[in-house]
Order: sequence, then C-alpha cells, then structure tokens
Amino acid sequence: MFSAIIVRGIFAIKVLGVTALSSHVHSLLEGQVLTEYTEISDLDNKLQQTWTREQYIDVYKHQLVLNRIDEDINKVIIRKEGLNRFKWVWLETAAALYEETGDAIYLDRVKTALLHEVQFPSTDIQFTLSRITFCYLKARDDIELADSERSDVEAMLAAHADACLSMESGTEMNRGIMNTLGLYRTSKLLPDHSNSASWRSKALENWNQGLMRTKDSNEDSTSYVELWLYNMMMAAYEIEPDPQDFFQQSWVKNIFERKLGLLNSFGMDFRISSSDQIQNPAIYEWAATIYRDGRYKWAAQRIFNFLRAQEAQANHVYREPVFLYTSDDIIPVQPNGNSYYSDRRYDQLFPDKLALRSGFGPAATFLSVNLFNGGGHGMADGSSVITLVDEYGLLLNPPARGEAYEQYQNILLFRKDGDPFPLGSIDNGTLRRTVVDLKGGNTATGGKDINLQSVTGMGLRFDANNPSAQNTLIQNVYLVSGTERTKISTTPQSYPVSNKWMNYQNSLGYPLDVSGHDYLEFEWSYDPIADPKNPTVWINSSSPVTTTRFYEFLLNNWRSSTVRYSKDFDDIHIASIEVDLFGYDGADHKQYRDIFILPNELIWIRDSFEYKGSDSGTFQIGPLWHVGDITGATNEWANTRSYSNLYSRSDLDRQYRLHAYGPRRDLLVLMPIRPGYPDQENSSNPETASYRNEIVFQKWSGTLHPGQRISFNSFLLPHEADLDTAELSTLADAVDLLSDNDEVAVVEYGDWTLIANPYGQTVDLPGGLRSKSNSIAYRLNDEEGVEVCYEADEPD
Repeated sequence: MFSAIIVRGIFAIKVLGVTALSSHVHSLLEGQVLTEYTEISDLDNKLQQTWTREQYIDVYKHQLVLNRIDEDINKVIIRKEGLNRFKWVWLETAAALYEETGDAIYLDRVKTALLHEVQFPSTDIQFTLSRITFCYLKARDDIELADSERSDVEAMLAAHADACLSMESGTEMNRGIMNTLGLYRTSKLLPDHSNSASWRSKALENWNQGLMRTKDSNEDSTSYVELWLYNMMMAAYEIEPDPQDFFQQSWVKNIFERKLGLLNSFGMDFRISSSDQIQNPAIYEWAATIYRDGRYKWAAQRIFNFLRAQEAQANHVYREPVFLYTSDDIIPVQPNGNSYYSDRRYDQLFPDKLALRSGFGPAATFLSVNLFNGGGHGMADGSSVITLVDEYGLLLNPPARGEAYEQYQNILLFRKDGDPFPLGSIDNGTLRRTVVDLKGGNTATGGKDINLQSVTGMGLRFDANNPSAQNTLIQNVYLVSGTERTKISTTPQSYPVSNKWMNYQNSLGYPLDVSGHDYLEFEWSYDPIADPKNPTVWINSSSPVTTTRFYEFLLNNWRSSTVRYSKDFDDIHIASIEVDLFGYDGADHKQYRDIFILPNELIWIRDSFEYKGSDSGTFQIGPLWHVGDITGATNEWANTRSYSNLYSRSDLDRQYRLHAYGPRRDLLVLMPIRPGYPDQENSSNPETASYRNEIVFQKWSGTLHPGQRISFNSFLLPHEADLDTAELSTLADAVDLLSDNDEVAVVEYGDWTLIANPYGQTVDLPGGLRSKSNSIAYRLNDEEGVEVCYEADEPD
C-alpha cells in the first residue's frame, strides 16, 4: 500500500478573493494528508487558486523564510563556513520582506549574514554578489551598523567585485548575467570607490557584448533558463536607461512568448534537464506586470500553486519574492493551448523545441520533443521525446537532472561493426567518443601543427560530480586515417572517483607509431551518476607536443534537425521531424520521426532510418526508450508504472528538483515485432533504480547497403493504473498495424487510419484522394465522406 504523506502548502480553503489571507493562515500552513496519487479534479482545483499581492506577502511571512534562515543558514554560520548562493536566496527574500513589511526581524537576519560574509566569504562569489548587493541595497539605510562594521561590509563588497572582474562575463548565461548584475549594483552602492568605474565599465561591456549581441540566452535547461531570465530582468531595470523600451523590443518579447508557448498541460514549464521552476512564479508575475498580460499571471499562479502542492518543492517555492512583482489589477487569463514550435534562432543555437499539446487542464495530453543536442546542462538526441504528460500524469520524464544523460529518452541509435548495442551496457552508463587530432593545422588547434609521431601511454580524466561513481573505462582505442579505423589493443580498466575526478590510464608497453594518421579515437563509458565535466585526454609521447585540442561528441551525433510539418486538428496532432545523423564514415545519415497523437488514447511514433554511407557495413539500429518502472512485459510490449514523483537522486538535496505529485497513470509501450528483427529487450540496474528508469528497445542487426532504409514503430498507450495482463493485452490489440514496410506504414485505431510516409511516396486514399504528405490521418464521417488531416494534393 502507498503511505500517506503530510505535505505542506496544500490548500485547505477554496479560492479566495481579494480578502487578506491572515485569518486562514494557520489552517493553510497545517496542510492536509495527501496520498501519493491525487484525484485529477482535486489537483486541478488546487492549481486554480488565485493570489493577490497581500496574500503572497502574508503566506511568505508565515511560511518558511525565517525557518530556513534560522534552521538552515544558522548551521552554516555556526560552522563558520561561507554562505553559498542557495543560502543568499533566502536572505534576498528576507530583505524584500523587510522592505514590504518594515518588520525588523528580517532586517536582523540580513545584518547577521552581511557581517558573517565579511569574515567567511562565499566560495561562489559570481553567483552571490548580486544577491548580497540586493540585500544591502534594501537594508543599508535602516540597518544598525557601527562605522567599523559598515566599513567592513563595504570593503567586502568591493573585494567581491574586484574578484568578479576576472570571472565569467557572458550575459547570455546564468553565471555571466549574475556576475554582471553584481558588478553593476556594487558600482551603484559604492560610487566613490576607486574601482567603481571599473566595475561599472565591465558590467556594461558584459551586457553589450553578450546579451545585447546574441539577443537571447544560450541556456538549454529549464532551471538555468529561468535563473538567467530572472536575473536578466533585474539587470535590465538596473542597467537600461529606459527599461520599458527594453522590454518592448521584439526579441525580448519573443523570449517570454516562447517560454509561455512551451508550457505543458499542467501549465508547468517545458522540462529539459535541470528543472525546479523556483524562479518561474516571480518571472511570470513580473512579465504580467510589464506587459499588462493576464496569460503570464495565469502561468505564475498555476506554477506557484503546483510547487506548493509538492512535498519537496514546497520548501523552495518561497525562495524568490514573488510579491515584489505582482499587480492586482491584472486578471489571470488561460493562454492558447495549441501546440508550439520554438525554432532555432541562428547557427543552431538552442532552444529548438516542439511542444505538442492538446490544451490545458486534466483532459489534455502534452508531448515535448527536443530538437537540438544542447549544451552541458541538457544533452539529448535531436528528436528525443523528453516529456509525456497525460491527464496530469508524468508518464515520460528526464530520469535525472539531465546533465550528461545523452542516452536518455527514446533516441534512434546506430552502431557499426557489431559494437555493443545500445551505447555500452546500461550497467556501465553510456559510451562517448573523444577524438585527439594528431596533426593539427586546423581551426580546432588554433592553426598550429602537431604532427605527433608516437605514443607510449594514454589516459582520460574528467571532473565527476558524484564521488560514489564507478565503472569508468576506455572501451576501445582506434587510429583513424580518412575513413579507415584501426583498433589498438587495450585492456579496459575501471577506476573509481578520487577527489571528485575520474582517471583512466593505459600503458601500451611499446611505442605506438601514429605518424601519418589523422586522429586517435577513444570510446569510453562512464557511470551516469558521475555527471562528467571537462573530459581531457592525455598522452605520453616520445615526440614534443606543442598543443592539442580534443573533440568530444556522441556516437549518434547529428548535424541538424528540422520540423517538416506540425499541426493541431480537432482530435489529433501530427508532426514530422527530419534529422541528419553524423556517422563514423562522415556521411549524413537520415532519421525521420513521424508522430501521431490521439489525446489520452494513443501516441504512435514511427522512426525511419536511411543509410547514406558510400560502402556497405554491418550495423545495429534501434530506438531506445527510458520509461517508468516496468511492471509487466511480453516480447512485444512493456507496461510501466509512473509514480509522477520522479527525482534524480536519493539524497534530499536533489529531491526538490523533480519531485512532483499527480494522479497515477501508467503507460503501455508497444513495439510490434517485424520479421527479421530480434525480440524487444528491457533492462535495468537494481542498484541505481532510485534514479534511473528502465529501458525498452527494439533492434535490427545486419548489413546495410547505401540507400537502405530501416524503420521502427513505437505505440504509447496511457491508461489507468494497475490493469491486469488481459486488460493490457486488450489495450495493445486495439492497435492494428495494417501494413508496414520501410517506406510506408498504415495503422488503424478506432475510426482513425494513420499513415506514416516519411519518404513522400504517393498514397491512395478514399474518395479519390492521393497524397505524398509525410504524415496523413483520416476517418470516415457519418455521411461516408472522408475527413483528412494533412496538407493533401488535389483530388484526382
């Protein structure tokens, strides 16, 4: 049986009007018993709670701000450690509460923290300076400090600002924007300091050469995008001479429209990689005030309510002072619930996302597709389905923070020469390829020649985020000349983490002649919980090496991803995606992903692969799906149990990022077997079951010839929890794969006929219609006519 849990922040009252919340506060704070699975109607009622500015302030005053400072932050002060950025967030909110309420209790906490910072500075100054200066800006006129104490505080701010002059400056990233904001605020607070002009000048340089040049963020992670955006908004109000003009620029408006367009059917942010949404209520309330737009207020209050309803996240929703940005004269308005395509801006910079959505509310289905292999905070294949929400149940979700989870979420993989499928064994994490340029003379080596002649030893080192990680080893090493790859005999070795970094080394025992070759290619695997950063290959060589540059990319790397077609119809949603995959041989192989969604009933994803190599070769190909705990499986389908309270680690520090309660929904993953294809497989690592989901995949093995095509069908059927095997079989039997070859597939489900036609074959339809469209759906209406959902050619 599922245990009952006391969850703080669950609303024990109905929607309040504009009356103050004070009289209801104690019953509201006590919370109520919430079982692990909430009725949809109950959850939806909670999400619709509305908030006024005074109600926000009242609940902040009585909630966790002081508790977190007194119970959490004071522990750090007692240990005589520096306060990190997460501690200063709470102090920032305390300073805002003092400004709003005049209650000296908040001022006292800020004073204590400032004096502590003098003695024990933060270790992450570029994150904390903007928050420390926020606190001092709000409190300095009223805070009681001796002259010597005030002098010490301002000297501390100056020292921090001096240090930030040499730290990250790119204002299109969260670190750079916070660093810039801290510099600019310090120059305002200390205008007479000898370095004040330097701080201001550096801040303006960062602002103008970063954000004002790129005109967007380069973050590709839900939590980091919001962290960047929140600080960008604050920086705009400090730096820009006319902030209102700044926010009226089309590129700034587009940032907020894109953020709104990617909301899932809960009304929550598109989940990609790290995702805690803590800044989102403040961002959306502020956007509503700036643009006088009720859609943003709707999003702000819905997210605020959702976070309050979560056991772990409820402690963190109060970190940002939402009340500072709230305007009570703006009425919440539900946004348009149609699907949304966020295309790339330029040069394939992310975000590039597709959100297939049938609306908002408990009856809606939402499926998100990642279309760019993003940066360090959220890697995924160019057509990965990242999230699936059905009736408020999270059925597919990134299984961890997302950092370095290249293999997560249903990617199409192909491997050459019989290498293990998928990318390394699941027990050993994933497999990457790192290439060492042996010659140089190109852009990656700064134009310098290397001309390495021989190697006597080699190794790999990278920073690891989790010291308990194991199983890091180099699987294979190759010498590469043109398209020729020669395997070097090595003995794989596994090294645990030491001092938060992993190291693999291998002595060849003989000089390896590498003269005349182009690259050394390393295939290495690692335990995903290592969260690897900054991988570096080192080599022992008898010849001098002046400089080397190392390339790291995925074995299933891709060059570009394009949405060929995406459209909402009344009862169905259709999308077609084209991906250029980069192969070992340098060829751009093709992947096509056609998606059909019948909300709350069926999702069909058709993966097609076209081999573009110039020579035949032996390959393994297949789609890989990360799903919830598998509770039942046959050779054609696997049922999953999705608890909707997913989190990445067992430690409490990380639970709040992904912990989410919602109604219980399960998912049937159906993969019909085709002749010549091996049976489906599923596997999991019991030791890491707390943070890694199970895997279901099909695979094809054999010799591929130039131009050959391979395809796979995956059917996702959301359903009520705890169906027995007979009921699951009946559910699977409702999907009728009428015909299936590597050119065209036809599926019948209920009164719908669905056709995946990625290569544009001519398809005959009822009523004399013919079409070459990539994705086609039709059904006969009551008058025996044909309702067709696609951009069809004219009838014959």
